[in-house]
Amino acid sequence: MGIDEFQKRASDVAAELNNVLTVILGNISLAKAHTTIEEKDENLTVAERACLRAADLVRKLFNLGEE
Repeated sequence: MGIDEFQKRASDVAAELNNVLTVILGNISLAKAHTTIEEKDENLTVAERACLRAADLVRKLFNLGEE
């Protein structure tokens, strides 16, 4: 893989990771603002799924470095 392709792929993964982190932070903020357990639970479930997606993206970044 050439340096240009590596930079493009890394940039794409970083942008996607940034989007996922925005989802996590947004849902944590919503959970803090909501008053019912059900609303909090829903927001935290979304944040949890986003954390798992972020972990997957980090694994992809590590794999890029090995190619």
